[in-house]
Amino acid sequence: GTKLKTKPGPDGPTTMDNHTSMYSNHDGKSVAMKILNPVGFKLMPTGPLQRCHVARKGEPLPPNAPMQLQHVWWVVHPNSRAVIAAHQDPRTGQLRELPLPRCIEIWGWDPLQEGMLEDG
Repeated sequence: GTKLKTKPGPDGPTTMDNHTSMYSNHDGKSVAMKILNPVGFKLMPTGPLQRCHVARKGEPLPPNAPMQLQHVWWVVHPNSRAVIAAHQDPRTGQLRELPLPRCIEIWGWDPLQEGMLEDG
């Protein structure tokens, strides 16, 4: 079950679960912030990724270098025709799907430059 805890607030005690936090903004008003658990994100296994068609080959990633756009391989799944961003693992030489932190390293938090998200 979810554990509930009580925090003192300006209008009396407030009951919260483990994923809610109370903060006071610059106006002195209390606000609740809900922390969402991330949905599981499964990367494509290495084996099936090797069978994808290479649409654009990326450059090898030098040791200790940050991931950049020129290191991205674009591959197409033969059945679903899904386009997958991958990189070549410098240890094994095999392709691996780009995990979310690597995508952010390359494209940032606002890849479409719509101004809805801020980098950093």
